[in-house]
Amino acid sequence: MDELGRTGGRYGLVTMCAASGMAPAIIIELI
Repeated sequence: MDELGRTGGRYGLVTMCAASGMAPAIIIELI
C-alpha cells in the first residue's frame, strides 16, 4: 500500500505460493 502511494500506482497484485499447486491472489485498488 505504501509503495502504491509512493509511486502513484492505482492497482496492486498480491500472490501467495501454497502447496499442491494452489496459488491464491488478490488485486487491491487504491482509492
